[in-house]
Amino acid sequence: MNHQSILVSIQHSINQIKWKSTSHKEKATKICKALFNQFVIDNERFSVFKGFAQNYFTSIIPARRDLAIRKVLIGNGILECDNKYKFTKEANNGIPKGYRFNQKFFTESNISSTEVSFTFSTTNISSISLYCPHQNPCFYYSQQIPFSLQSYFKTNLERLTFDDDIDTHIKYLSEIQAQNLTINENITDQFIYLTLNKEKYRYSLKNAIKLAVESGNDLIQFKDKFYIDQPTRFIENKSRLLNITYCLSAFNIKNKLFYCGRNDTNNRLDYNLTGLKKELFGKLRFDGEKLVELDIANAQFAIAAHLNTTIDANFIDNARGGTLYALIESELKLSKGTGKELMFRVAFDKVKYDNEFQQVRSLFPKYMAWADSYKKDNGYKLFSNLLQKTEAEIMIDGLLMDLVSKGYDVFPIHDALRVKESQVDEIYTLVQEYFGLIGFECYVRDRSKK
Repeated sequence: MNHQSILVSIQHSINQIKWKSTSHKEKATKICKALFNQFVIDNERFSVFKGFAQNYFTSIIPARRDLAIRKVLIGNGILECDNKYKFTKEANNGIPKGYRFNQKFFTESNISSTEVSFTFSTTNISSISLYCPHQNPCFYYSQQIPFSLQSYFKTNLERLTFDDDIDTHIKYLSEIQAQNLTINENITDQFIYLTLNKEKYRYSLKNAIKLAVESGNDLIQFKDKFYIDQPTRFIENKSRLLNITYCLSAFNIKNKLFYCGRNDTNNRLDYNLTGLKKELFGKLRFDGEKLVELDIANAQFAIAAHLNTTIDANFIDNARGGTLYALIESELKLSKGTGKELMFRVAFDKVKYDNEFQQVRSLFPKYMAWADSYKKDNGYKLFSNLLQKTEAEIMIDGLLMDLVSKGYDVFPIHDALRVKESQVDEIYTLVQEYFGLIGFECYVRDRSKK
């Protein structure tokens, strides 16, 4: 492949097709860019068929007659489709067909953060919105955020640099070793969660291993997530995906390819740093300085306690004090680190009455009654949206504007801030003062300190 990047190779293949018009070629390019971005954003392996419903494609190219472009891409070996659409009567909807890029694009690729490029167009909007998800507005073209905020982030992002050894660091981060995996009976969790066809299912360890073996694979634990795959194939695919993801993020910042917009669903601010993997922040510099993270402990639940002060006192006290997950682990005799996972599952899933939900109900009956009622009245997804929208109001519309008015340049990342190392103490104090002013009680952590 002469060391061309994957993206350049995809573009080259598109250019080789005899299209009916230039417009069709541009729309094919738009589809491929959106699909590639979605794989990266969802941290999905490029070897799997990822489900995309038809309305996803019409959100990219609205004219339904243009959907035939998909068939052209498939027929010319750029995209592959598993043709496994299935209607599920129970859910009253369908599991969409899966798509992936032809695996030829992922062989013999030697990618670096200085090499990746996606040369789709020379127009201003493409050069600015490169790798930006198609649904997100970008600089100069956004109608969703005020120009002052837009200009503020563009100016700050342009002042970011990476250390010279970023490519070596990415290579190191991407190289998964066999010892990084825990396999089958060596897994200690008694219950695990697997994502199958975009749905998350809970299995006992025994049944999960059985499911894996029946498909000729193993049950694999990598960090805190579980997969059914063959270890060698998993290592190869996951390493490749990590390399692509890290390289794209670094390339965009190095080459000043920025995106920024307010998310329609929860009003959160999405831009280059909200999508940057934490492992890369150590090599990122702002005006030559290291960035330090200040974040809110168990933020979503501190916000819940802020919104409803009539719920359980033990929930409110521990959410405000940053000890909610530790309390859950202690009371339910769970292993360290699992309290957060349990609380997120129960808080943001559909209303259920299984053992996990009942355990949390026994601890926080008033909180659960409130959450259950809200989900039943508004739909379960809107409960997480309620908390995230409140977070955005506090962190972006409130705290960020307060710090900007005082002359500080910071990077908010959902429930956290990244600030210059030389300013961390003074900004920490200002954060506490602002939260006190609005009556938001929480525990703010300085991640540079143990």
